[in-house]
Amino acid sequence: MNEIKQIRLIQFTASLLLQLNGNLKISQAYSALYDFIIETPGDRAICLVRVVDEEYVTSDGFDTYIRELHSQSAIEEIDGNPLCLIKLDEVDLSLDFQIIGWRDFEGYKIEESINFQRLIAENVDYLINEIRKLNHTIRILDMDNVKVIKHIRLKEIALGIGCQQRLYI
Repeated sequence: MNEIKQIRLIQFTASLLLQLNGNLKISQAYSALYDFIIETPGDRAICLVRVVDEEYVTSDGFDTYIRELHSQSAIEEIDGNPLCLIKLDEVDLSLDFQIIGWRDFEGYKIEESINFQRLIAENVDYLINEIRKLNHTIRILDMDNVKVIKHIRLKEIALGIGCQQRLYI
């Protein structure tokens, strides 16, 4: 796809997203991996967005893109943020989306089988909630990153004869 067409796809997609939910903040990105950044209202959870056309997912370019996402430099650039693929249908100006990358307990996961879901006013909240969930999940450190910072020893002291209360120091 040529650069002018890609810019037009990005503009249409951002415009349609804002029509579906005017509270979203959309920022331009300067990356080869994603085209813009969505920020949710209130909690400011972010999602990186790559805009594609109908033919992209079945093309060799998509396979190359997925391989590139597996590289260490791409994972560092994405920094664990959710990565969403949004497909613009230029005929009826509709959007389909699929979150293809996210951070979980074991690291950054990349979904290689794409099952797009239609993005309409009724389910744009679903996308926003998914973005929030992927940004605000409590993550447990792996055992290599766990360290003892301070060891606290508790000593039990009775506060009086027959007293049920105890003080721990």
